[in-house]
Amino acid sequence: MSGKRVLALYGSPKRDGPTGAMLDAFCKGLAADTRVEVFDAFARPVRPCTGCGGCERNGSCVVRDGMDEVYRAMEEADGLVIATPVYNLSFPAPLKAVVDRMQCYWSRRFLLGLRPAVKRPKAGALLFTAGSVDKSGGDILERQTRLLMSVLNCRLTACVPFLGTDLPDRALRREPALAAARRAGEQFLG
Repeated sequence: MSGKRVLALYGSPKRDGPTGAMLDAFCKGLAADTRVEVFDAFARPVRPCTGCGGCERNGSCVVRDGMDEVYRAMEEADGLVIATPVYNLSFPAPLKAVVDRMQCYWSRRFLLGLRPAVKRPKAGALLFTAGSVDKSGGDILERQTRLLMSVLNCRLTACVPFLGTDLPDRALRREPALAAARRAGEQFLG
């Protein structure tokens, strides 16, 4: 599929760490003419949702900051990728702020009756890293991501873990995880 657009929400403070490697491998699997826009939640932090209720009235967030760029890119995208480490069974705080600010789409769908809340349907992927080999944190993150993406007219088509990034044998785990991320990219929009 040519000329597709993908928004990648990046949630790691280390661009050259395991999460960055996962995102890079995924992007290498995409068609050569796919345009990927990366929003780095650590490099461009957004203000958290304050529950002001503004989006309940008109379906749009009233706060003006870097989320305006995320909203535009997400609505225009054919695919949405979240690349993140697991922090305390969830997203890291800067990425969690981005996720929470998607509340305006929930308001559009469930309070204002706009279905779909996002017009363009899209494929979704979750790439996550975890220091331990216990997948329970990833399972929780996957569930959160599925719920978020369902509101965004997005179907989660891939969930790729890289577990054990803090363990001495992480180098042995790296290549299979990166290969899985690349395969997910190859299948993502096709």
